[in-house]
Amino acid sequence: MAMVIYFLFILFLFLSISCYDSKIKHPDGNGGGYVYTKLGAFIYGPWEYDSSIGNVAVFSDSTEVYSKRYIPEEIEKNLIFELQENKTVVCWMKHDSTVQFKGNWSFDENDSLLRIDFGLVNLPAMKRKYVNLDLDLLSLQRVVLFDSIYNGQKKLLTKVITTNFRHPWYNHI
Repeated sequence: MAMVIYFLFILFLFLSISCYDSKIKHPDGNGGGYVYTKLGAFIYGPWEYDSSIGNVAVFSDSTEVYSKRYIPEEIEKNLIFELQENKTVVCWMKHDSTVQFKGNWSFDENDSLLRIDFGLVNLPAMKRKYVNLDLDLLSLQRVVLFDSIYNGQKKLLTKVITTNFRHPWYNHI
């Protein structure tokens, strides 16, 4: 009987170690752990705006002509959102964590486009490229083309707005 219990215990350990959702993570190949997929990184935990980094840069052709720190709207600064595996998004405000809103999200791995509809009237849907996606940092960029006078000539300029999000536990360390 002891041998059967020992065998079942070993079988349980083996199955619990080797079981994983391949859509979320996969073995790292070195026997040391797991590597999260893009979906796994997106849904790893809630995200909030990181006020320590963020930038608005304007380019003429490929030359940067202007740059300043990105200052978000008040609602964006106070929003916390969590992307779910079923493609819904749950969000709440920092000052009132019991108020939750539900929306939906999607991402396209081919062109790195992330779309989030927060389900809030006063916060428009977000459609941005993710340029950095780790377990602790999500960097999103929005590109806007506009005509302007630069160096006395009418030019098509490119504005690149980069916003960054981290997990709440990271921002408060």
